[in-house]
Amino acid sequence: GTIFASGNYLINARDTNGTPSMVQSLGVPLNPFFATRLTNSVADSYNARIGIALRVPRTWDKPNLKGLRLRIVGGCEGLNSRDLIGKNIGFRQPGYSLTVGPGLTYARGKDILTVDVPFVFNRHINPNQSLLPGLPVNRPGGPTAAPVGFNRQMGLVAPLSVAVRYVRIF
Repeated sequence: GTIFASGNYLINARDTNGTPSMVQSLGVPLNPFFATRLTNSVADSYNARIGIALRVPRTWDKPNLKGLRLRIVGGCEGLNSRDLIGKNIGFRQPGYSLTVGPGLTYARGKDILTVDVPFVFNRHINPNQSLLPGLPVNRPGGPTAAPVGFNRQMGLVAPLSVAVRYVRIF
């Protein structure tokens, strides 16, 4: 078997990207905390993967299948509340998601094909930085914010994905 790991941290020195954030489109009265969150932040992001790849039994003596490996991969990805470089203005939803899932790798000659299917088993959003009011509710005194809905907050994290990678060695 093969144990593998990888990680990335992307530093974005730009503060905001100039596009209106979802805070601006809510249409509800906002407290002063959100005054600097009307445009989207260009936040730092990170990801890490660790896993193991194992030979498929009874394939190493078959020329077309000897490069087949089953994989189990765990991962973490997210956005920080604060950037390493630059200001921390604009809207962002800092948090992380943890995944685990099966996969396979097929290598033959100079070609490698990898397919992973990570399932999210834990996700967290930092409510101190990005807790959004709910969608507007019309009341006699005008629109007000509905209670916060954490599932809506985390709606940007897909519960399941399929990652396909192809590598050609030159």
